[in-house]
Amino acid sequence: MRGADEPQTTLRTDHSVEARIPAEHPLRMIHGFVNPILTALSPRFEALYSRIGRPSIPPQRPLRRPPAGAVHCLERALTEGAAQ
Repeated sequence: MRGADEPQTTLRTDHSVEARIPAEHPLRMIHGFVNPILTALSPRFEALYSRIGRPSIPPQRPLRRPPAGAVHCLERALTEGAAQ
């Protein structure tokens, strides 16, 4: 059973994830490209999963991670280089 691709709106605190990421952050632009593609693939993902059983992690979530990880690595490299 495929889990729903619902965004996590809060962290372990009462702060919204949306409020913590600046509007001009590169991740927002990347997600603007990635999310419509993953939405278009949703029917294909749905066909691969059973209708019964425990819901899984939606396949869209791990597919979003590599672009986010690349941005994070670049940010760290740039900020560490500027600090030296």
